[in-house]
Amino acid sequence: METIQTPLIIDLQYLPPTHYWQKIIQHNNIYLDDNETYQKQTYKNRCYILTSQGKQLLSIPIQKNTNQKVKDTKIDYSEKWHLKHIRSLQAAYGKSPFYEFIAPEIFSLLEKKIDFLADLNHQLMTTCLKLLKISPTLQRLSEANLTAEKIIETAHYQDLRNTITPPKKNTPTNPTTQKTYPQVFGNAFVQELSIIDLLFCQGNQAQKFLRQITNP
Repeated sequence: METIQTPLIIDLQYLPPTHYWQKIIQHNNIYLDDNETYQKQTYKNRCYILTSQGKQLLSIPIQKNTNQKVKDTKIDYSEKWHLKHIRSLQAAYGKSPFYEFIAPEIFSLLEKKIDFLADLNHQLMTTCLKLLKISPTLQRLSEANLTAEKIIETAHYQDLRNTITPPKKNTPTNPTTQKTYPQVFGNAFVQELSIIDLLFCQGNQAQKFLRQITNP
């Protein structure tokens, strides 16, 4: 898989699924759009993991505010969701091959109780890139004083904002890999899971797996 020089514009997501990362590793320059309006029921505040009971949704509660931008979206810690997510990840992946290497990196960020959703997602993304041994140039549009429209005007680009979304009931899933890897639970491979599943199960082979993905 060759690296694409064309800049990528993509939304900031919470521990997004593997096909998000398959797109990420194809680009050297990535713009993260945190200026867009926050949308409910997207991967911006949710992900899926695999437990002994099957696929489980992990969702971050946010403070309600109409038409707010992603960069201004604050996390609601009144429900202590971060502790629930940590416990769920411990139960799901405590026996995975790379748990002891991956868990401290992720849990330390969840325990920091970062105020803004975009900040948490960005820090988790940076950590996952480090674990994947990938080092593209990342720029948040708000910090670079850029807009997606400005990038579109001045450069060729690939715009994948809001194209990688949670599957809706009774509809086909997003394009996923035909390649599989051993998961902690079950015999049938479960798709549409967070990158965390791949990292816990494959560790230093995770990047190789992403580079071998073939989309339908």
